Amino acid sequence: DLHGELSRKADKTETAIQLDRKADRSEMISILNNKADIDAVQKAMGEGLAVKADIDAVNKVLEDRATVAEGGEKADVTQVDELAREVALRATIKDACLLLDTKPNIGDVNMAIERINK
Repeated sequence: DLHGELSRKADKTETAIQLDRKADRSEMISILNNKADIDAVQKAMGEGLAVKADIDAVNKVLEDRATVAEGGEKADVTQVDELAREVALRATIKDACLLLDTKPNIGDVNMAIERINK
């Protein structure tokens, strides 16, 4: 029924309240300026892929050493342990992203420079 449909619509006051809660243009520009740019994201992705390639290479070595060698000798446990420690010390994609998150944004750097120049 028409009356039921109209009663479900937001009135002028509700609409104004909802619009006031939305970010305006200057707030959106400020928020976007604080985001990482494409170059930073691509660099982080490249570093993450390099770390993944290193981990894959170490995993391959570990698999090769864990198998029985041609002469029937098993892999040296100390070598496998050493490689496992090395893998544990390497940075992960999560570490790279955390580092990027702590990087100051352009606005903060500009503000600091302005303060120094005053």
